[in-house]
Amino acid sequence: MYRLIYLSEARRRMSPEEIDAIVGKSRRKNDKCHVAALLIPMGGRFLQVLEGDAAQVTARFHRIAADPRHGEIRVVCEGPSAEAPLCATPMDWRARADLTASQAGALAEAFELADLLGDVTYCPRPRHKARRLREVLPVFACPHLA
Repeated sequence: MYRLIYLSEARRRMSPEEIDAIVGKSRRKNDKCHVAALLIPMGGRFLQVLEGDAAQVTARFHRIAADPRHGEIRVVCEGPSAEAPLCATPMDWRARADLTASQAGALAEAFELADLLGDVTYCPRPRHKARRLREVLPVFACPHLA
């Protein structure tokens, strides 16, 4: 299994209905190319996990990255993974209100770590930060996979 995790920022504020429409369309596209995904929006920022065949995941990510609604895209983890999958459906998503306290804390930490990784001037140990980021992400695993 190949896993790609990225963080991004919305270029404009989106309504819950717009996010629902994006999720529905993404679910259909991901299903066609056999990519599983998890999306977590948080205050205009998004964490997304894509999993599946390397070529399909990479192609899907490049299409997503070209979407003008995204900005400040940071890939925080990419490559083959022997770990348990974090995603179980073509497009799972969790609203901030649906997160447990540990998930909300991990998400906030993930964005802080990604911000540090994006500016190496303030990140003297980037490998340590990247490793910590990978450690906090499994709290988002789908309940039936946990």
